[in-house]
Amino acid sequence: MPAVALALVAGAAGVLGWLLTPAVAALARRYGVLDWPGGRRQHSVAVPRAGGLAPFLAFVVAVLLALALPDLGWQPEEVGRVAGLLAGAALIVVVGLWDDVRDLGAGPQLIGQALAAALLVASGITVDALSNPFGEAIPLAGWLGGLLAVLWLVALMNTVNWADGMDGLAAGLAAIGGLVLFLRSATLTPPQWSVAALALAYSGAALGFLWWNVPPARVFLGSAGAYFLGLGLGGLAIVGGAKLATAALVLAVPLLDAGWVIASRLASGASPLRGDRRHLHHRLADRGWSARRVLLLFYGLAAAFGLVALLLPKEEKLYVFAALATLGVAALAVLGRGVLGKGEGS
Repeated sequence: MPAVALALVAGAAGVLGWLLTPAVAALARRYGVLDWPGGRRQHSVAVPRAGGLAPFLAFVVAVLLALALPDLGWQPEEVGRVAGLLAGAALIVVVGLWDDVRDLGAGPQLIGQALAAALLVASGITVDALSNPFGEAIPLAGWLGGLLAVLWLVALMNTVNWADGMDGLAAGLAAIGGLVLFLRSATLTPPQWSVAALALAYSGAALGFLWWNVPPARVFLGSAGAYFLGLGLGGLAIVGGAKLATAALVLAVPLLDAGWVIASRLASGASPLRGDRRHLHHRLADRGWSARRVLLLFYGLAAAFGLVALLLPKEEKLYVFAALATLGVAALAVLGRGVLGKGEGS
């Protein structure tokens, strides 16, 4: 195991994420990129947004460091995919920053997300086959695998963005997801040390930022950070061979919550993109749960499902996710009673 190289990458990402976040927050304050109290927002003072620029920069530096370490066994095709990942991440951060400063509409944001995802697909980050619990994997045509990859990446970007409705939630889930993907890559036969290093860079950057984002947050991810974390996790789940089931299990709760919210908004005649307080973290807060208690629940479930993903064979993960979906929808339906029309959220 290239332990020293992995430690260097993780340490660089974590330290840089921690150091850069207050600097980015100071710049946001200077230029008025702030999240003001009022409306659906529950904080009492103006908080800098666009803080997600810090973990993005930390991730980029850590990845460049990883590419310079020969112990990680980089292959030429992997370097090309990493370039695509960084290019897509840079594009979505620009789109997110634009939204943080100017409040882009949903349409332009979706276009930006699709373009960023397309950059990853163009570099070779695509889904070649789908797992089949009843037999061999189902191969996908190039265009179909690319389309599925784009849909997957856009879904994760929006899922992480919606999870960012509570201090520390999105960054914490992203950090857990990165650690699970690291363990998955490191325990394969043979191990994928290059992919493991990417996952550590991602997780370290998220953890460095999380220090400043736990309740009460001193800086927010903003759209730039949430989209980057979603794109990063989704891309890493594909880079070293499809690990979509692993990432989906780690984010099972926010993914199911996102699906439930979209369905319930459509059923009530509301736009699926219009903010309200139907998200699970909002409903739990409305029922008197503290932010710390909600975070512990989400973190605990993500870690537990991540462990399940590491221990179970590929086929059985699909059964577990189907069972979680059934139980999750039932639980969300119960929790949703009496609070669906309250307030606004995102």
